[in-house]
Amino acid sequence: ELTQFYQVNTNAKSVETDLALVQLRKLSASSTLGASIKAGKDAWKVSAMDLIVKLNEECEVWKNRISVRGKTKDKKATIVRSASMVRSFKPLLQREASIFLYFSFDQQFNVLDAYWKAVRDSIPNVFVDKYMDVGADGEEQKEKSHGYKRYALQKGIGAVVMHEVLLFLLSQLVISGKSEECYKPDAYKPSLKKISDNFDESFWRSEAGSYSSEKGMKELASKMKNLLNS
Repeated sequence: ELTQFYQVNTNAKSVETDLALVQLRKLSASSTLGASIKAGKDAWKVSAMDLIVKLNEECEVWKNRISVRGKTKDKKATIVRSASMVRSFKPLLQREASIFLYFSFDQQFNVLDAYWKAVRDSIPNVFVDKYMDVGADGEEQKEKSHGYKRYALQKGIGAVVMHEVLLFLLSQLVISGKSEECYKPDAYKPSLKKISDNFDESFWRSEAGSYSSEKGMKELASKMKNLLNS
């Protein structure tokens, strides 16, 4: 036992977060460990992974853009790792007062699907699949795929910040008695238009990176929420 203890603690290699989350999701479905995982501190991560898999398969905006171990069909098309996406769901799924927790799984997906369609419609150029790349001489143009990779909106920082904004908008809709509007993209568009007018295509391409730290993402989310309150 001492030898085994020494070997495990001396030679063990760390497991990538993406792989650990996939395994956690599998274990949550097992008959022996499932109940304890779903009742434990990591239950929200399993819920996040379930939503991420469904978004990656069925959401028009996110389809094949999330790298999920064992499920990604086109790695070249992915833009964000599943671990980063799970992090973005923390306020929605772990915050005690989160309105999002009162929705069923299907309702949560429908909310996310409607919201991200509204985000895409408010700033469409950030989500384009192909774009024309201007050559060094300023004249030559070449068509390139995966135009959305040039922007941070669907990377970790964008997902974290925009899900904070979603929680804010959901609370407003529910408090004002418009819960049924949560599943409609049009319910979010006026607010998102105000955000995109101030944080436009150029911001997500060149400036968003300066907010990539934990503190920076909180600051950016606060700026957006303050803008909506003004």
